[in-house]
Amino acid sequence: MTKFENQLELDRRKYPRIFFSVDDEVAASITTPNTNNLPPFHAKVMDLSLGGLFFTIKRGELLPINEGDFLLLKDIIAFFQFRITCEIEMKVKRVQDHQFIEYIGFGCEFISPPPETEEQIRNLLNLIHRKDQKIKA
Repeated sequence: MTKFENQLELDRRKYPRIFFSVDDEVAASITTPNTNNLPPFHAKVMDLSLGGLFFTIKRGELLPINEGDFLLLKDIIAFFQFRITCEIEMKVKRVQDHQFIEYIGFGCEFISPPPETEEQIRNLLNLIHRKDQKIKA
């Protein structure tokens, strides 16, 4: 993909995303709506925006999840100090599953998050942005 094509891809997004490394230790608890009383699974969040998130989970550690499936986000924990407790329905928009990679990735879109949860996510994104600005300075 050329630099111009990359810019077009970025411009298509409704919400800016913030990316995390594995070292950032941003995690989410997620359930599948149709699994009766199964505990949530824990996933590493690799990017987050007001519109959704991308998470990874180790191959073989969960039930099959496919494009178009619905999930329920229960909480996000960032940097061991910031927690968002919520009940946000998400639709799986993209699955990255390469047999030679240990983790499977899932791009999810939030479905009508409550305004108070949107505000919590916005606060987390602002906190991370300010933290990044201090590191660059």
